[in-house]
Amino acid sequence: MSAARRLLSDAVRGGLLITLKLGEMPTHIPGWRACTRYGTPVADRIDGGVLDRLLRHHGGAMRAVRLHSARTPRRDRDVVGAYRFDDIEQISGVARVLRVRVREAEGVPPLLQALAELPVVERVAPVTVCHTPSPFFFPLQAAANFITPHPFLQISLLLPL
Repeated sequence: MSAARRLLSDAVRGGLLITLKLGEMPTHIPGWRACTRYGTPVADRIDGGVLDRLLRHHGGAMRAVRLHSARTPRRDRDVVGAYRFDDIEQISGVARVLRVRVREAEGVPPLLQALAELPVVERVAPVTVCHTPSPFFFPLQAAANFITPHPFLQISLLLPL
């Protein structure tokens, strides 16, 4: 196992969550819902500057989407999604979170450190997998023998990008 995989054992390969500072979020980046439901193309650049250069240097190719959608629906305010976020969503940071995937996951640990040093970045973290015990998922053999499942069986959940 590589050092990067040991360091980020529960992290999704090449996945990052980046929260930009207030006023630094570009408006051209689509929301995750727009990309998955309506076929909007995923952004291949963020700011065209130092942020993109670092992502490409450490991770090769990259894709980015907004993690959250605005709570104001289009029927109430007919503008592009990035302009529908209200002040509360901006100040709390909901409107400023990006979900980024890079091609080369081995460069993620130094990329996290480099991004954290940028003045436009408020917070950066790897995308981690959620593990939870679940009584609903157990081997078929256990079901056939009416054996109760082990209480610590885990399932993993990750939404696609």
